Amino acid sequence: MDDNKENNINTQTENVDVSADKKTTANKSDDNKPPKKAEGKKNGSSVQKSSDKGKKAKSKAPLKVVENTGKKVPAAAKKKSDKGFPVKKIIFAAAAIVILIIIFFASKNSVVKIGEKQVMFSQEYTMNSKSDFHVCGDNIYYVSKDGMILLNKKGDSVWTDTFTMASPVMLCDGEYSAVADNKSKTVNVYNLSGKLYSITAGGDITSFAVNPQGCCAVVCKSEDDYKIDVYSDAGEQMFEGSYASSDGIPLAADISDDGKLLAVSLVNISDINMKSSVLFYYTTKSEAQNTESSDGMISAVNCGEDISGVIRFLPDNSCVVATDNRIMNIGGENTDSYLQNWEIPYTNYVTAMDIVDDKYIALAYGEPVSVNGEAKPANSIYWYNTKGKEVGKALCDEKITSISSSLGSSIAYMGKNFKAFTVKGRELWSYTALQNVESIQFYNTQDTIVLATATKMNLLDVRKGAEMEEASPEAKDIELKDNKEENDEPERSAEPTAKAETEKSDEQTTKAAEEKTSDAQNET
Repeated sequence: MDDNKENNINTQTENVDVSADKKTTANKSDDNKPPKKAEGKKNGSSVQKSSDKGKKAKSKAPLKVVENTGKKVPAAAKKKSDKGFPVKKIIFAAAAIVILIIIFFASKNSVVKIGEKQVMFSQEYTMNSKSDFHVCGDNIYYVSKDGMILLNKKGDSVWTDTFTMASPVMLCDGEYSAVADNKSKTVNVYNLSGKLYSITAGGDITSFAVNPQGCCAVVCKSEDDYKIDVYSDAGEQMFEGSYASSDGIPLAADISDDGKLLAVSLVNISDINMKSSVLFYYTTKSEAQNTESSDGMISAVNCGEDISGVIRFLPDNSCVVATDNRIMNIGGENTDSYLQNWEIPYTNYVTAMDIVDDKYIALAYGEPVSVNGEAKPANSIYWYNTKGKEVGKALCDEKITSISSSLGSSIAYMGKNFKAFTVKGRELWSYTALQNVESIQFYNTQDTIVLATATKMNLLDVRKGAEMEEASPEAKDIELKDNKEENDEPERSAEPTAKAETEKSDEQTTKAAEEKTSDAQNET
């Protein structure tokens, strides 16, 4: 998959011209009045003025609605107005529309600053540590080079397991988590109660996986050959497979949710033409004995020259396989026919992908692969169900480099810009960071997120439909040290504006006086 190629939902809301509606209504009211009466025109004028005030109220709160001009209308004109168009009621209705429009835009354009009331708790850690986070219910797995910690919703440590890893990598599925160091020989497996077991591999670990039952698969390299081992939730070895380098290199592996199947992506580069395949095995000896293969293999799906870099089992035991040219689904409940079910060829370079709640597949598309054929818009996300059918799509402004998904929604990473969408493509919120963000994940609801920077992890309450903007470090220090100073800030910032308005008013008065003097001289 090419990460060098390059989506934005531009929501446009049409403004309602309330003043025009009022003016038209006033003119109709004028047509019903006798030609001799001039008060009708005055009423029409008053309607226009109230509309202007409504427009000003968009930028200045609170909104003031002019209910009555205070001018008396002759009985005859008033009677005809009541029978024709109730001007007063129309004024109130139009004013109400103005209020609704103001409320809509106020909520649509509101800005939530990180570092204020939205912060539920923060967890600091050292700048040089390699840290990662994973949300699991009300808890958060937090791993660093010094160990694993489980945090509750208040930010308190539930338990801690200390170790030393130079660059820990964490994978999670359901309530289980596995951690291994890069090029090490050890994998630790945890659940919400703490550490379950440790695995010592026979070589340097190149890949590993964990399933929702706590089973773990480990791929390691020993000299020039490779080995794959599968362990039960009690840490007991269930399966062992060996691969010579000449037969192929196992790139990725995964275990089915019930722990009975193992999927392995194998790539052979020893021949002139590269060959790739996905192999499926039974993990238990009792099941393996019923197969024709001595190692328990039940199926081998040929992928041609495609490189299968991602393998993920779904709850129905079907397997999602993502290559550099397509995404496909293999197998299912009936292991006797473990063949390809469907595929989606890539019309664009895929820059990111994720599985959403084991129910949907999210693909981020960059630039089109070629000028021929039907391509997706660049910088877009498409969601597909487990049958390969499109269920939603959305556009972003920039290249999407990563996707984080849960709760039927996905967060698109675009450098320091982030957007959240439902799988139907509806935008939830957007966020622009002032510093590098390591990770953003949903926490229990679509309005709460876990945000991790290089030195801190925050649990934040996010309002739906709000555009967030992280406060600068200086603003945060001012807020924490002196709330009173922050409260006075709008008053100080308003002083230059008030001064400018005064100077502008004086200038206009002087200019008007000069024009009046000039007119008087001309008349003389």
